[in-house]
Amino acid sequence: MVDNKTAHLALPLPDLSNMQDEDVPRIGGALSMLDAHAQQVDSALRGVDAALESQGREVEGLKTGSKTQAGSLDALSRALETEKAERSDADEAAAAKLQELTTGQDDLGERVDTLGETSADHAARLEAAEQGITAISTTLIGGIMSITAAEGYVPNGTVPADAAEYTREQFREFYDTYLVGGKLITCTYAAFAAQVALTGNCTKFALDKDAQKFKVPLYKDGDSITQALSASEIGKSVKAGLPNFAGWTGVVSADGTLTGPFYKSSAVWGVRGGDYFTAPGIYFDPSRVNGIFGNSATVTDEQVRLRHFVILASAQNSASVFDWSNYMAGLAGKANTDFSNLAPAAVQVIKNSNTASALSTCTTSGDWTITGCKIGVAMDIICDVLSVDGNGDNRVNMYTKSGAIGGTGGAAVFGLVRANGWYSTNVFRCYPTSASVVIGVERCNGVRLTAMQ
Repeated sequence: MVDNKTAHLALPLPDLSNMQDEDVPRIGGALSMLDAHAQQVDSALRGVDAALESQGREVEGLKTGSKTQAGSLDALSRALETEKAERSDADEAAAAKLQELTTGQDDLGERVDTLGETSADHAARLEAAEQGITAISTTLIGGIMSITAAEGYVPNGTVPADAAEYTREQFREFYDTYLVGGKLITCTYAAFAAQVALTGNCTKFALDKDAQKFKVPLYKDGDSITQALSASEIGKSVKAGLPNFAGWTGVVSADGTLTGPFYKSSAVWGVRGGDYFTAPGIYFDPSRVNGIFGNSATVTDEQVRLRHFVILASAQNSASVFDWSNYMAGLAGKANTDFSNLAPAAVQVIKNSNTASALSTCTTSGDWTITGCKIGVAMDIICDVLSVDGNGDNRVNMYTKSGAIGGTGGAAVFGLVRANGWYSTNVFRCYPTSASVVIGVERCNGVRLTAMQ
């Protein structure tokens, strides 16, 4: 602030570079000081007037009393004129100072008006900016943020898309406005679990209004996100699939030639018309034609892997008691779902503890339904000979009818044969795409099939 002063009375003067709230108190103080000075001048002049009146009376007395005092009277008159002249000069100076202060106050008023207009303009622009920020931030609520986030980092306002459960008390505004309010697609907890069991993911929020809790969507490794073409497609999970293809080899001799995905095994024993013979088996391997086959356990497109987060809160939607700092602290020391942050020895211990168990057994021909299958995890079917057939012939043929990849084609693609104390050691393997797998069993004679996973 610039603190200008007058030369004589040291009164504060305004300055164009000063703010209104700085100059107005200074001008008020200057006027108060000028008023006090004028009061002192008026008081002094009143004293002079009284003295003049007294002197006038004395002059009249002197005139009537003695003509010899005329000289003194003239001198006193001249002194009176001088005093009046000085008083006039003081009045003119005071008037000029008052005019100066008045002019400065008018200029200050104009500056105040200008500042007021500028402030109103800034307020309007700020309001427009806040409305834009609100629109942008609330638009993202419920969306999926896919970023190259470092391990252990969770952006503020988001949670991992890992089917974790939260409560209304943690996200009141999100729960009431976006879930219960119907802005985002929700499903029941049972439907959420069924979808996860079917496809390994669920893009909807699981909502339990009675318990006032919810689960965020689950995106598994390798999931691709595509555009929904209609309202019925929104939030839908699509299982992996490939167009079917089939072929026929015809009759193959030991020295015959196979092409494409078909190739021969070494000679194995067989029985035909009561006679024993050896002939090559026929294998089917699509990867011999195209390396895409067998490159993953399920259908995989060309991908870039990022971390998925669900946006639950923003600066404009912050009615939340969720403690992001404590959430991150709670992640410390915990294993990732793929064990990527564990030492190799610890990973092996965990994997070794996940031993296979029997899901189901079968000893008769027909459709064999196996439930409780883990999607994408290899399932082996092992054959045991229960009793030796009177003809020394124990066998079984089987193929996948639905719910799994591998062993399909509508014909028996796996066979176990026992003849004269010898039997093959084949193990049937497939990869479930559903929690329920149906295996077609034919010519089941004296064997027990056990599904292991």
